[in-house]
Amino acid sequence: MKFEAARYELPLTRPLQLGSERVLVRAGWLVRRGTAVGDACPLPEFSSDTLGEVDSAIASGKMTASLEWALSTLQAGGPATVRTAGLLVALDEQVAPTHACIKLKVGRRPIGEELDAIARCRAVGLRLRLDGNRSLALDVARRLADAAADALEFFEEPVAPSDLELAMRCLPIALDETLGEPGEVPSGAAAFVLKPTVLGLRRTLELVEVAQRTAIPIVVSSAYESAVGRAALIRFAAAVAPDVAHGLGTGPAFVADFAGWVQAAGDRLTAGEGELPAELEWVGC
Repeated sequence: MKFEAARYELPLTRPLQLGSERVLVRAGWLVRRGTAVGDACPLPEFSSDTLGEVDSAIASGKMTASLEWALSTLQAGGPATVRTAGLLVALDEQVAPTHACIKLKVGRRPIGEELDAIARCRAVGLRLRLDGNRSLALDVARRLADAAADALEFFEEPVAPSDLELAMRCLPIALDETLGEPGEVPSGAAAFVLKPTVLGLRRTLELVEVAQRTAIPIVVSSAYESAVGRAALIRFAAAVAPDVAHGLGTGPAFVADFAGWVQAAGDRLTAGEGELPAELEWVGC
């Protein structure tokens, strides 16, 4: 028996709109070998494989990108700690300087409300990461970046791919979605935002090599994995970019989660060895 696997579902505090799919529950497979546990949970609409494909792979003994990533994390254990950026979920949310850096999704609300949120973040001395999810016109992206001014750390993929090259000439652009697409990675990025759950093991490692060779900062980002999956990402982030604030603070998105795998203290996240529900049904693979 090479490993064991158990299917799980974890409810979310609010729906996730992922492309055309509205997700209320995060589902995946825990995998384990001995005491080491990983999480195979492709993100709907974004990962290169699907949960159905992982289901089939578990039954057939085949492999998918998410399963390969999860199994690779069984090689690394032990505690690890990283800093994480905060996430402003709602524009009217109270901004507290718990984190030195905060991520703000833009392009979803009237620009006046987004400019106000940026101003409130700056007023308490926070660094800003803006994320447009390719939804903005370039002039709007520049207006938001100008409002952030010297507090702007980077702007994550603000415009459509057709405008990306132009945007990279005038804005500090972090690459995210582009990293999962075929072709050469554009030069001049302010950062690589790596989502191993979406990219898979091989592409993730290729991009780490490119980033390290060209001195591009690496930000490891969660794709709403369980606490088991986030613990693995914390260990990975600590290994490849220990001095960066990563995007791993998605724990509050869950109504319930696996206990003890991730401990939060201010802007620090620590991966540990937690508990698993006794009712999980494990199968040999």
